[in-house]
Amino acid sequence: MRLFDVLVLGPWLLWLGARHRTNLHPIERAGLVAAGALTIAYNAKNYLETEREARLIGAAHIGIIKTRGEE
Repeated sequence: MRLFDVLVLGPWLLWLGARHRTNLHPIERAGLVAAGALTIAYNAKNYLETEREARLIGAAHIGIIKTRGEE
């Protein structure tokens, strides 16, 4: 779901806010742009952290790195 937010939802919100031919008030457009940018940033950060943790867990599982208590 995070990739969907980063690759589809966030850019769509940015596009909606950046469109000039719309009946939205400038504050509403700014809100859409901000929501899109924050959606991309927040979900990309979480996705990268989750992937990093998964790689570390996998590396610890096969013995590439030592975990706490194995020193």
